Amino acid sequence: MQIFISHASQNAAEASAVCRLLEERGTRCFIAPRDIRTGKEYAEEIVNGLDGSAAVLLLMSEAANRSPHVLREVERAVSKSIPILVYKLEEVALSKSMEYFLMTHQWSARRTRTGMRVFCPLRLICRSRLTRSIRQSRALKRSSIGKRRAQNTKMNGGQKAQIENGLKTKSPGKKSVC
Repeated sequence: MQIFISHASQNAAEASAVCRLLEERGTRCFIAPRDIRTGKEYAEEIVNGLDGSAAVLLLMSEAANRSPHVLREVERAVSKSIPILVYKLEEVALSKSMEYFLMTHQWSARRTRTGMRVFCPLRLICRSRLTRSIRQSRALKRSSIGKRRAQNTKMNGGQKAQIENGLKTKSPGKKSVC
């Protein structure tokens, strides 16, 4: 399982800390610019990173809210039905575009304890959301496969009945065209 960490460049330190936290606990992360391969197109690498991820962890800040790059990453995740977890680094009034993409996603906020900022257990949030998302995806796939099988069975059964009826109504002296 890979998590794509979407963040504004101004929040690179926080993004690196979250990435380190998740990776220390066994969750692989894709984070730019660390995972952009040398000599490759940046945008293509971002798309490949998103496509290879089970979820997107969006570190929401005022800078991320204004970033056209973060918005493109969010848009790509939504269009590919990749679950998005929004982790608020600060209180933000969302832009209309960001609000459009994030209005149905779960949010989590950074907590403070004795003046020190600490990250909530993102790995648990990611795992529970991904497990739920994977179950829903599998159920949807099973239901669509079941519907197709039922349609095929209905069609095949109907064709079989037509063939059987055709054989029963044939006159004995005529040859079958089938």
